[in-house]
Amino acid sequence: DLARQIVYEICEQSFRYELLDLDEHLGCDAHKDKEARKERAELLRSIFPSKSLKVWNRDLPQQNDGLNAPSFNVALPYFESFRKVLSAWEHFPESLKQPFDATGCEHDIWKGMKECCLFYVQSYFDNTGRPPIIP
Repeated sequence: DLARQIVYEICEQSFRYELLDLDEHLGCDAHKDKEARKERAELLRSIFPSKSLKVWNRDLPQQNDGLNAPSFNVALPYFESFRKVLSAWEHFPESLKQPFDATGCEHDIWKGMKECCLFYVQSYFDNTGRPPIIP
């Protein structure tokens, strides 16, 4: 069990660094000046419950949270932040331009969350030639 948790944490950290690197490359307009970089960093941190791009400063997780949360209501705000990050990238799907709305149809929002993930994975592959590490 401990080995599985450690591997998960390594994958989680890799995901965060890969996301950050790809955002630097694809979201370059969002990093134009110091204030824009600061806002972008805040948006990137808001994808994660710890509000940090580092995972090494906390205990090993005992449950899934953030983007991996099993509950729709818990995952939604993190996916909305993820969607906002991706929206600055080239070829962002038109179907994802509207924010996720908790009052909308849950099935449609889950479908949008899945589309965000597929867009991220494809964007990463297109720019690196390999699939991303996903926890």
